[in-house]
Amino acid sequence: MTSSALTKTGRGMRLSEFPPPNTNLYRLMHTQIHTASLCYHFMRAGLMGRFEVETSREESLENLSQFSFPEYHEYPLPARTVRNAKSGEEEATKHLQSIAVSLESWQIREMGPMGVVQEVDMFLTMMLYFHGKLKTTGSESWDNIFGMVQRSRYDKRIIPCMFFGSAQGCLNPACGYMHKPAVVSSIRRDILDDRRKTLNKPTGKQLAKEKMELWIEYVEQHPEKVDAKDVEKRIKRLPPSSRKYCANPQCSIVWSFKDPIPNLEMCGRCLWTFYCSRKCQKIDWPRHKAEPCAPADEIIENDALWAPNGKRKGTELDIIFE
Repeated sequence: MTSSALTKTGRGMRLSEFPPPNTNLYRLMHTQIHTASLCYHFMRAGLMGRFEVETSREESLENLSQFSFPEYHEYPLPARTVRNAKSGEEEATKHLQSIAVSLESWQIREMGPMGVVQEVDMFLTMMLYFHGKLKTTGSESWDNIFGMVQRSRYDKRIIPCMFFGSAQGCLNPACGYMHKPAVVSSIRRDILDDRRKTLNKPTGKQLAKEKMELWIEYVEQHPEKVDAKDVEKRIKRLPPSSRKYCANPQCSIVWSFKDPIPNLEMCGRCLWTFYCSRKCQKIDWPRHKAEPCAPADEIIENDALWAPNGKRKGTELDIIFE
């Protein structure tokens, strides 16, 4: 095997020759093969409806669905226990809406349908609804994708390789799944464009303070008893008012859309973080250095800095408004 063949790994690439036995690359290849086989057969069994479900209820009032695959003989699939599968139609619809948010993960976008199946509990929950009264996964696009897989009779050649679009690339020269470099490049470009837009917007933590102030202002203007959900809906409908915030969490002075001239200055090193003064920049340096303080292109390309929902790690706050 040539050394160049070994080095040709990465996003949108596939090894052209098998790596030597007992090497790290060889072990990684077999991990990919095993994972892809497991995901493929979970998908096939799920879409064919060849599973049995027993539902129970815990003391915590969580619904538990025990999936088993006694009628699926093509591959040994382990039983799975899925929490919180809903029985009522209205509850199930809301549950699918929450699942739809997870389906927008940039990792799933890179891996394709097999990426959904890798989240086995989520996929099996979708199949429970897909074959139940709702007859849907909760997403029209995923209904269409899974429908296409069904119509192809589960032909691997039309299913994207789940590793081809990842940073590791496909390490199996005999991989029978679809490999299209142009598709991988297009998806990656869209992911990076989304990250760039996110980097140039206020973070969830910065917006949380603004939204809380709006909440307090609204309640003070309406001394009569107000419905919390109604206030939340009103605040969500408000257009964004802030361009940037001073990055020092102790300050958070805002540059609003009403101000054409910025009252903040950008960090001269990274060019995407803003401060109201040198004092705030100095106070915030330990935090900003750890983000890290690096050019936008480096931040955007570094997958380790981004959560599955497309937000930069450490910038989001789980509150009622999010």
